[in-house]
Amino acid sequence: MVARKGMPIYICGLLFMPFSNYTMRIKLNYFSSLFSYFLAAAILLILFSSCKKDPPAPTPASDAKLVISFDQGTINPALTDSVVVFFKKVNSNQPILKKLRQETGNMVTEISDLSNGDWTVEMYFYARSGRTDDVALRVYTQTKPFTLGTQRSDVSVKAPNGKLAGSWRPMVMLKDRNKELALILPFDGTDPYMEIRTPEKDRFYFYLERGAYKSANGTSETVAAYDWQCMDGCYGNSSWIINDTWLLPFAQQLQNKAWTSGFIFGIFVDKQTNEDNIFHYMYKKEWFE
Repeated sequence: MVARKGMPIYICGLLFMPFSNYTMRIKLNYFSSLFSYFLAAAILLILFSSCKKDPPAPTPASDAKLVISFDQGTINPALTDSVVVFFKKVNSNQPILKKLRQETGNMVTEISDLSNGDWTVEMYFYARSGRTDDVALRVYTQTKPFTLGTQRSDVSVKAPNGKLAGSWRPMVMLKDRNKELALILPFDGTDPYMEIRTPEKDRFYFYLERGAYKSANGTSETVAAYDWQCMDGCYGNSSWIINDTWLLPFAQQLQNKAWTSGFIFGIFVDKQTNEDNIFHYMYKKEWFE
């Protein structure tokens, strides 16, 4: 039955018609159809309301963390300046940058937002030397592979031990007075890694010297020395330069030779102002033994 205008008058007429078996059957059939209509509408309303309910909340992700811990064999945690990491998934070229925070004496960051699969984490641990005769900032780097699955646990790493030998690569970070320029080199001269940070691409050209010396009985001799310069074509796709071949000749000279101290001298020349930004640093091998 389809409801039409005037339907209430028709219903009232049925209610007050003279009573007879015939009219009773009409009334019963009508109200039976009307009840079926409203029952079907109510069922549809209930089903529709059920469909509109919010879906169940997803199972919370694991709260696993990357944890860099300290102990008697590591540097003093009070020397920590900051820790920055880059998470890279295998077969992906989109690294995820995170800065670690201090928590219960460790440096930590969550990894619950990382998808399942094989990953590597590149860690940059910035710290002070703790020496009164060495105020330069140190950078310790390490790359660690790990795998994430449904069941997760913390990825644990020991903090740097401050020595040349170990899982972390110790480097010095020299900055200019405005802290816009930086030169990063390994303390171990047999490692040819070099990193240069500038605020703008193609704005500077560079001159660099590295030396290693051996001192004994009041005398000192040069065991390795090399100078490098770059005028054009120094930069890649960004204003930061990372290279591990330009200083390879120096690394090869120093290979298998005893040394007691190192020397770094660099000049970054601003092409726009012709200003020289000079870096000068000397260090002793015994600081890392």
